[in-house]
Amino acid sequence: MTKEGIRVDMGAPSLEPEEIGLASGERIVGSRIKGEERKLTAVSMGNPHAVIRVNDVDAIDVEKEGKRVRENPEFRNGANVTFYQRIGRNRLKVRTYERGVEKETLSCGTGASACVTAAILSGDCERGKEAYLETKGGQLKVEIAFQEERPTGAYLTGPAEQVFRGVLDERV
Repeated sequence: MTKEGIRVDMGAPSLEPEEIGLASGERIVGSRIKGEERKLTAVSMGNPHAVIRVNDVDAIDVEKEGKRVRENPEFRNGANVTFYQRIGRNRLKVRTYERGVEKETLSCGTGASACVTAAILSGDCERGKEAYLETKGGQLKVEIAFQEERPTGAYLTGPAEQVFRGVLDERV
């Protein structure tokens, strides 16, 4: 634990189509896919992500637009969809629609890591520098390691708070 919170090794981001589950079999980095107006970058963090840069993240209907992209046939298994706005040097404002939840969530660790990977590839964040993300759940720090043109690691630092306590009934 650091003064900024908990630091987690999120694993290596991947741009490989087979790891993301892309129907076309081609990398998608800052380009359009069939049925979508906006350019996106597809990244796997062990789960598929579509990352989309927008001018005003607060103006996005995350549930409507996220669901549409999530269900795009290009993503054979669906995708989490992260929208981001560049608000300063290595600073992004982020909102994420998560598959499975089928709604916007307060924050998403794999989405934050995928987002910074895409932002580095597009030039919105600097390679080798920490990026700071504002999410509805709080501020996160993300570091993406690269070896040449390939992302090799993602590290997420943020607050950790207990939000639920339960008891497991072993009879069930």
